[in-house]
Amino acid sequence: MVDALKNTAAFIGSSAVNLLMEIEDISDELATLVDNEAKQLEVELKLLRTEVSGLKVELEALWKDEQMAEYELTSVFIHRGSSPSWGHYFFYARNLPDKPDEWFKYNDSTVSMAKKEDVLADTTGSTANPYLVSLP
Repeated sequence: MVDALKNTAAFIGSSAVNLLMEIEDISDELATLVDNEAKQLEVELKLLRTEVSGLKVELEALWKDEQMAEYELTSVFIHRGSSPSWGHYFFYARNLPDKPDEWFKYNDSTVSMAKKEDVLADTTGSTANPYLVSLP
């Protein structure tokens, strides 16, 4: 978003746009306003990133001595690809509550049975990683 605002400010400041702005009676202050917005957004993002880093440290400290966590695995979401923006998502889910030892793989329009061992050791490729584990 910051880059988009900076590019917009630069475009508005170009000579071709200045001519259009005179014709359309657009204020010369528009480029400055957009540029200031980009700078303000940069500052806010930096503060938020710092806060997120601090919160991660606090969470790690909170759970550092925890050796056991009781939970029941109900589903596993998998993303295959090198970017969250593209790739392929699918998931495994248990047949709860009736048959908790049965697992299903939901892959686009295909649903198939899956073994628990396959779910826990998914090897669909070097870029497939567990994405989200849902807990009851």
